[in-house]
Amino acid sequence: MQLDRTTISIRERRFADLLDLALRVIWTRPGPWLAMLAVGAIPCALFDAWWFHGAVVESVDDGQPPDQIFWYLPLLVWQIPVATAPLTLYLGQTLFSQEWSGRKLSRDFWQLLPQLMLLQVVVRGILVLFCVTIFVLYLVWPHLNEIILLERNPLIANPGHPMTTMKRNSIIHTQGSGALVGRWLYSCMVATLLVGALWFGSFWMRGLLLGDWTFDAWFYLVQFQAAVWLTVGYFTVVRFLGYLDLRIRNEGWEVELLLRAEANRMASRVS
Repeated sequence: MQLDRTTISIRERRFADLLDLALRVIWTRPGPWLAMLAVGAIPCALFDAWWFHGAVVESVDDGQPPDQIFWYLPLLVWQIPVATAPLTLYLGQTLFSQEWSGRKLSRDFWQLLPQLMLLQVVVRGILVLFCVTIFVLYLVWPHLNEIILLERNPLIANPGHPMTTMKRNSIIHTQGSGALVGRWLYSCMVATLLVGALWFGSFWMRGLLLGDWTFDAWFYLVQFQAAVWLTVGYFTVVRFLGYLDLRIRNEGWEVELLLRAEANRMASRVS
């Protein structure tokens, strides 16, 4: 691993540049991106389709758009952190190397799953009851997944590792709170437009190819979820790049990588 030779150039970027770079990252390796997204998204999508199927079919049969789709959004916000964990681990592995290991990814996921479930499912589930989880996701804990999965601090401090996950979470987000508000608003706008474009674009393609222009259960349960999860996968890459950018701006991470890389080369020459 050569810390100064990353697959993504480590430097400060505007948020609009991060959105563009995320598309380039996906375009470079669309297969692994889609596979890692599918590992987490498909089980959630199948569960959601089963959960809402009866109510959606009943509404469609009555000729009304299903209002259950609005209840789907809090459930989705609850599912996203765990569903996107494999993709985040994949991005972390490939940052410093073109190679990645599915076995190591799986081992890391199961090792970190308890902490992920506690902070991103149990605590987030409690926050859902108070309708504040969306604000926590984007304004207070937007990069908690990256901190858990990539930095891997313990949940409870110990003599060998005094930095905990929540302490690290507070440090990295407090310093960039102002920028995170603007990024949250920008993300909401872009995500809404992207979901709409993918959803109705797939409806248009189905109509052209199959001659089916009905707003049926398939339109709401399959095409809508496909549009949502593809958007989630895209913004998982954006979130990962935003985490790197936050560390560069607040901690000078690019300088740290250069110094560590040089130290490693000097140590190898001495040895």
